[in-house]
Amino acid sequence: MDAHLEVGGAQGRLPPRREPAHSPAQVDGAGPGLSGQSAHLGRGVAPPQDQITTEVAEAGAQVGEGLGQIGPTVTGGTTQEAGFEDEERYDRLGLFERGGQRGMIVEAQVLGEEDEDGGAQKDSFTLWNHHTTARACRRLVVAGRGRAPTMKPPPRPVVGVSSCLLGAPVRYNGGHSRYRFLTDELDRHVNWLPVCPEAEIGLGVPRPTLRLRDSDGSDRVVSTKDGVDHTDDLAGVADRHLKELRRLDGYVLKNKSPSCGLLSLPVFDEKGDRRRGTGRGAFAARLTALLPLLPVEEQGRLSDPVLREHFVERVFAHSRLRSLLEGAWRPRDLVEFHTRHKLQLMAHSPDGYRETGRIVARAGGGDREEIAAAYAEAFQRTLALRTTRGKHANVLQHIFGMVSPALDDTRRHDLLAGIEEYREGQSPLSLPVALLRHHCLAEDLEWAGGQTYLRPYPDALRLRHPVAV
Repeated sequence: MDAHLEVGGAQGRLPPRREPAHSPAQVDGAGPGLSGQSAHLGRGVAPPQDQITTEVAEAGAQVGEGLGQIGPTVTGGTTQEAGFEDEERYDRLGLFERGGQRGMIVEAQVLGEEDEDGGAQKDSFTLWNHHTTARACRRLVVAGRGRAPTMKPPPRPVVGVSSCLLGAPVRYNGGHSRYRFLTDELDRHVNWLPVCPEAEIGLGVPRPTLRLRDSDGSDRVVSTKDGVDHTDDLAGVADRHLKELRRLDGYVLKNKSPSCGLLSLPVFDEKGDRRRGTGRGAFAARLTALLPLLPVEEQGRLSDPVLREHFVERVFAHSRLRSLLEGAWRPRDLVEFHTRHKLQLMAHSPDGYRETGRIVARAGGGDREEIAAAYAEAFQRTLALRTTRGKHANVLQHIFGMVSPALDDTRRHDLLAGIEEYREGQSPLSLPVALLRHHCLAEDLEWAGGQTYLRPYPDALRLRHPVAV
């Protein structure tokens, strides 16, 4: 985990831990805790070690900068103990919820030293929570007793993939087709389900090449060496893996493959002459027939920055929805999910946005399974539609309307200029999005700041940086 510190705008590593030595400073407006006694963390001043206790009054209690603490605050430990894979030492850790997003605030306190404003220095960093700030970290409220919090990270999407694209030497010639976007970038954020249909049906490596042959208008996969038809066997791989395939959030197929190719494969006649270029691989055809709403793309098309961004966006949205619907969700959970995704849906289709909204409105009184199926179908169908610069600009203007009252004329002008430059194709989408995220955070605009549109997938993928997107 690359945890960073925000120290006066500079970034660095956590400083050595120092034991708190000051009594608490009262925060105006903060109420008593569960036991009727409160320990407040003021501007950079922490209570003594024995006064930092545990459980807050109740889940969702509003604290400081509009954060609701939903778990205990713990002192002196490591992030690994708190449920993260990597290990970083912290002085205080708190579990919070804001705008439907949960996350941890982790603080490293530097006591006895003053900053330029005369206040105690405080270094902080945040794990999986882009809403929190160092200013908010200074206003934690803890009370009562409890135990150390544990927290699961956001669900990692599970993506099916042609094995050769991850570097497995399973191609017909014994080689591979490693695709670096998958292995070097996306691999950090997803789990893979690799499948090679041709190797799985026992064709061996190396093996004779296969091709699509027209048979009375039907595409059949045959061996160029002996003419054996492998179509049904290859399609059967998808049927055998159906249980696992149903839990996928996307699939990346090898292009130009008679088993995995998704689009525009050449189809030949019995004499070996090309008849048409509209074929689809046998496994790919069965996969898309079984799971028509699954985000599926092939390697070659992912070189296009627009198609790549769209595919990854759909994968992460699919993962979030699957995580919700596979659990014991309640109508209010679906309402919360839909609320966070409203602008993302609007960016793809205003009609789809309204359709999903009407389904959610029935969640409290309709059949649970029927509502879930209808919402999933409408949600995935809406996100499958390609968005445009005009639709993006419309959503950006929508968010601007919420931010604008809190801005002065200069910042308002800069933000409008950034949106217009994007609309005209002069700057990438990441520019106005970054400005809006900054202002939503600075002005505590929870509804807008919590929209998945502003962060549909991990920032590290940098998919909105190309001007073409």
